[in-house]
Amino acid sequence: MSSGMKISVEKYGKYLDEIKLINKLLSLDNCRMVDIGCGKADMTEAIANDGRGRSILALETDVIQHEENVKNIQDPNIEFVNSGAQYIPVDNDQYDVVFMFKSLHHLPVGEMGIGLDEVHRVLKKGGHLYVSEPVFNGDFNEILRIFHDEEYVRERAFCALESSVLSRQFELVTERHINTRICFETFAEFEERIVKATHSNNELSDVEYETVYEKYLINAINEKACFSMPLRIDLLQKPLN
Repeated sequence: MSSGMKISVEKYGKYLDEIKLINKLLSLDNCRMVDIGCGKADMTEAIANDGRGRSILALETDVIQHEENVKNIQDPNIEFVNSGAQYIPVDNDQYDVVFMFKSLHHLPVGEMGIGLDEVHRVLKKGGHLYVSEPVFNGDFNEILRIFHDEEYVRERAFCALESSVLSRQFELVTERHINTRICFETFAEFEERIVKATHSNNELSDVEYETVYEKYLINAINEKACFSMPLRIDLLQKPLN
């Protein structure tokens, strides 16, 4: 973070599996956790079943995606709830860890602080907030920005986190920068997962569509394409006092 706050930045190789970083930073066995904006719940499932005694409350505001998760994922370690960061339907001081995987910047800018207030409320004292946010850079960003430019909201998300630390709502444990990648077997899969995502209202003009398709093909081999997606990780802690 900026403003002179001390940070620890660790550099990895070209790509890193984010789960490996999570396991390095946090001990999650016998923990109660919340995943805010779980999407298709890939990360939720990976974390829930990578140890012992883990339980996750998985929140998703997109009704369509939430209903798909309830229908398709039968996991005793996961409870799915149709809700978001602005309202976490649990009592105070209940959870050990809250995860926000690329979800903070999806909150309305004026409600990011409200979301962080809710996270603070439901965390136990000493509990952790793990936030991963895409950096406005990388191959995937270059294709996404053609029809869905997120530079402003990502900047505001980082500012909201910084404000929460400056106000002493949370303490900064560490900040990390890693490089991940996202892959698609075909352009049809890219279109279904990204362009037609049910949580967005992406309407591409003919010119935009052709530009996206051309940039996809530049990165593709036999229609499969992988894109770099650099992430910034902020691990915060609710103060003990």
